[in-house]
Amino acid sequence: MLSGSGMRSMPTTRRECHLAQTALYIYNNITYPKAVPKHMSPLTIVIIKHPRDPQYDAAAQALAAAEAAAGRETMVLPDLYHLDDDHPVWEALRNLDGPATVYGPLYPRATEWLLRRHAVRTEGWEFHTIEPAAEAPESRRPEVEQPARERWYPVVDRAECTNCHHCLQFCLFGVYEQDAGGQVCVTNPDSCKAGCPACSRVCPQGAIMFPLYAQDPAIAGAPGRKVERDAEARRMFYTRTGKVCTVCQKPSAELSQVMPDGTCPECGRQLPRPSDSPMLKEIDDLIDRLDQITGGGN
Repeated sequence: MLSGSGMRSMPTTRRECHLAQTALYIYNNITYPKAVPKHMSPLTIVIIKHPRDPQYDAAAQALAAAEAAAGRETMVLPDLYHLDDDHPVWEALRNLDGPATVYGPLYPRATEWLLRRHAVRTEGWEFHTIEPAAEAPESRRPEVEQPARERWYPVVDRAECTNCHHCLQFCLFGVYEQDAGGQVCVTNPDSCKAGCPACSRVCPQGAIMFPLYAQDPAIAGAPGRKVERDAEARRMFYTRTGKVCTVCQKPSAELSQVMPDGTCPECGRQLPRPSDSPMLKEIDDLIDRLDQITGGGN
């Protein structure tokens, strides 16, 4: 049976967690020596979903119990995505020492970069998504402190981000700012409009994820999926920012590429076809008039 009584006393290192055995950590019939070995065994982290999902709860609880029963140090955490940025769980995670395998409700890429956003060292960690159980049997949910509210904000994959500032220029709500080094950061996450994933669609590198966006797995950070800017997204960026496209504003002779649908490859604006040229139209009119004068075409 998984048990706990909240997270009133938060240890700051894995060594302290071993000794304190606080309610954040779910130990199932495992005993630990008074002296903690220098090289600790790999840690399993199971993240509980918020708001409550009985089928997910059943799968997460079974996983945590199996890991603990197999003798692996197992930690059950509340839904990290919804935790406030100053929650003590982040400090505890930053002080973890050694490898970890993380199971949670988000796609692995989203979970990893959520942790990295909070300066958690994830080198050598593994990330997995918990699939909800087919059935939700009656069981008591692990008693971990749940987030006080639901949140919605972007998570940036820094491995893909080129710091192009598109998101900063596009966002209407002040979510992004530059840090002292000029790098764009998610500084005001709670300013984001709930349900809006628009900045992820205008990112040229597909670096911006909204982990809770169910309508498009690529935006949520699904493995092997990456958001690609379509013509609508590109038009949206240039319309919102008022920027002049540096590609289709060139003379037509310099425009080396036109999309199959006839749009500019950068801003998505529909480009005029050669047949729409005013000069060509004038020539056609002259030919028609000459045909009428000479009786051509009869």
